[in-house]
Amino acid sequence: MAHCPDRAAQVRSAEARMAQSARLLVVDDNADNRDMLARRLRKRGYEVHTALDGDEALRMVDGAEYDLVLLDIMMPGIDGIEVLRRLRASYAQAELPILMATANT
Repeated sequence: MAHCPDRAAQVRSAEARMAQSARLLVVDDNADNRDMLARRLRKRGYEVHTALDGDEALRMVDGAEYDLVLLDIMMPGIDGIEVLRRLRASYAQAELPILMATANT
């Protein structure tokens, strides 16, 4: 590995290596939030897939492998807490990391 002269360069190098293989699922019913997060992650080199609700997220996880799920808590229909409960029934934390998020303060 080449020597990186500063910490920022080391972080960018590590992010680039991680992003080369990371497949992420962003789940949010708010299109603006979902698209903004997906764009930012894609710019960092991640392969990003999106789901607009809990039902779609569960179908997508059932049909493909993801390295990380970014999951909105407050969604109509199946909310993020229920999606988390169902996913944890099948996947351990180490198998499928899930980050919960909300725009509500």
